[in-house]
This record gives sequence, structure tokens and C-alpha cells, in this order.
Amino acid sequence: MNPNSSGLIFESLEEDKGERDVGKLAVWSVSSAKPGNGVDLLVDGSSDTYWQSDGMQPHTITLHFQQYVAISKVAIQTNYRMDESYTPQRLSVSVGTRWSDMSCIRTEEVIEPQGWIVLPIASEEHPEKPVTGRILQITILVNHQNGRDTHVRQVRVFGSRGDQSTGSHTVSWMTTDATMYATCR
Repeated sequence: MNPNSSGLIFESLEEDKGERDVGKLAVWSVSSAKPGNGVDLLVDGSSDTYWQSDGMQPHTITLHFQQYVAISKVAIQTNYRMDESYTPQRLSVSVGTRWSDMSCIRTEEVIEPQGWIVLPIASEEHPEKPVTGRILQITILVNHQNGRDTHVRQVRVFGSRGDQSTGSHTVSWMTTDATMYATCR
């Protein structure tokens, strides 16, 4: 299967009006990194920089959220023309509320990706709803040409806009009680 024809790879990434970037809410970590090519380069907004792993496969990018977050898609920027054997070929995305209940939501194989690999994230039971969790892990299982280390230029994680609460009770900070204690003396 050639994923380039299945609509997973795009030259540019456009944010959907019904989504927001939830990656900013997370603490990011990676399985390993070459000096000077760390986790910070995954979110610096530049396609000229990249995270480079340094170790045995599989390589992982992990996001830890403080609270439950609805995740609707993951976008990963790669550049096969520049990175060749460092380019991911098979990826998986797992989501969970804690390490013990992590579940693989999606596994994809891409051929010579150039641009953004956009992976919609949904549960099998409810394909129209985003997956909710506190941990997201992107795993690079295989690189092109059997490369050992990997290059990932950017990662963006999107969730749906609107009420993200998991319970029926939401707190409004505009009530009289809340505003009465909102300022310091």
C-alpha cells in the first residue's frame, strides 16, 4: 500500500477550525537524543531543525498531560529527500490514562514521506470521537533503508475545541464567589 495516495501526507499543515493544538499542554520526552538535536526541536516551529534519536529502535516521543485531553489527530513532519535512511517508515500511536493501560490506537507505514504525516486518532468503538487520555506515545518502529537513528522535524498534536471536561460538573470562574476571591490584596 502506498500511503502517499491514501491522503495521509500533506505538504503543509492547516489547523482545522474545530481543533486546537493540545501539544502545548504536555510535558514532552524522547527515548534518546543526539547532543544538539533534542526534544525542544520537535516543537520549535522550524522545518530546518530536527530531533535525532541516539540508540536502539524503537524510538519514542512521549507526551504527558496534567489532565485528560481529547486527542483527534497527530501530525509528524518528515523530509525523506534530506534525511533518507533517518526517515521513519513505520509508526504507531498509543494513548492511555497511565502506563498500565496504554493502547495502540494506530499503526501506519509510509513510503518516502515528504511533508506532514497526518494521523487521525479515534477509538474503534466510536470512530467519530477523539480518544481521551493523559499519555500519548509516538513510536518509530522502522526507518527507511533499515536506518538505525531517526529524524523527526516537527510534531503537532490536535484535540477538539470546546468543553474538555470529563465530568458533568464544570467550574465557571465568572461567578460572584470566584471573582470575589480572584484578586490579591
